[in-house]
Amino acid sequence: MSFSQISFDKFNSINLDSYDAVFIMKENLSQAAESQYAVVYLNSTIPFIFVSAKSHIPFIVKNEAYSNFWGWAHGNGYTVRILSAEEGNSINSWEFGLYNDEISDEHIKEMYTRIFKKIDGQ
Repeated sequence: MSFSQISFDKFNSINLDSYDAVFIMKENLSQAAESQYAVVYLNSTIPFIFVSAKSHIPFIVKNEAYSNFWGWAHGNGYTVRILSAEEGNSINSWEFGLYNDEISDEHIKEMYTRIFKKIDGQ
């Protein structure tokens, strides 16, 4: 398994299909919700994982800003994964929560394990 860092500037100039998935980390969620990226997520054949986001809405709906409202709270998924449906014009989303809604290194590692298994099982 290898990881590469990709800047938002390169989203439209590189072949994202050469990757298994794209993880967007918490510190980049506001930028990831900018309307020009919605088309990238909606047309991609690979999943996008938004770490620490409880909803996929600010990323696929143009002019829907990311804010603390869209942040994680107990009882919500901690991370969201989206993938365009093969039929087109729809999106599949999955929420990944933390065990007992508790932020700990152990629970976060376990969540990532589930995400990687989901990516491998596409």
